Amino acid sequence: MRKTVKNYTIALVEDEASARERIRECLSYVETTADVSFLVHEFPSGILFLDKYVPDYDIVFMDIQMPGMDGMTCARSLREKDPSVILIFITNLAQYAINGYEVDATDFILKPINKFSFSMKIKRALARVTRHSDDANLVIRSRDGSIVLPGKDLYYVDIASHSLVYHTARGPIQAYGTLKEVEKELDGKGFSRVSAWAIVNLRYVEEIYPEDVLVSGEMVHITRNKKKDFLEAFTKYLGRRS
Repeated sequence: MRKTVKNYTIALVEDEASARERIRECLSYVETTADVSFLVHEFPSGILFLDKYVPDYDIVFMDIQMPGMDGMTCARSLREKDPSVILIFITNLAQYAINGYEVDATDFILKPINKFSFSMKIKRALARVTRHSDDANLVIRSRDGSIVLPGKDLYYVDIASHSLVYHTARGPIQAYGTLKEVEKELDGKGFSRVSAWAIVNLRYVEEIYPEDVLVSGEMVHITRNKKKDFLEAFTKYLGRRS
């Protein structure tokens, strides 16, 4: 029987070419010891990484000491765009990673990088990746035809002018159908209904207010009759990430 290989997308934010090469070697080693495959995008600076950032990554490796924009500053900006991506710091000295809790860093890796230690750390990180799912793709019936959208690219869905609007990393997509149909398709995939006219992706919830939820920088109204279920769903979602 052929084994199922899970594919993960990695962002490597590191200004030293030798360190990037070493991490690629370590990732290749992990691929030989586990049923995983990595697609790696490299960025020599935090500024380039943040420019037009789209939440396509399962894990971000980030050097703390970089010229121009240091890793902590970059990580704070990253969290404004993507509050739940797995973040692992790379550093020469452990004390530089001590404030990693401020940006919800999962772990840190010390230079020079040991492939066996690296392997253990990334396998633990992969266990926490909740965004990766082979059945997370959504089929959207838009005016231009059917669009296949990864669930991780959807921020929320609402109703405007009697049409469905998918608010996504690619921009808003107007579509046909009912919110009830969407809710059924998204069941069990980390989404929650917050009103009769909106469903939100829990991984993009940034703040919760008495009558609104901040989702990827946008306010979405939450009704009283949906708030209890939403809070329970959000609490369970956070528990799965820990």
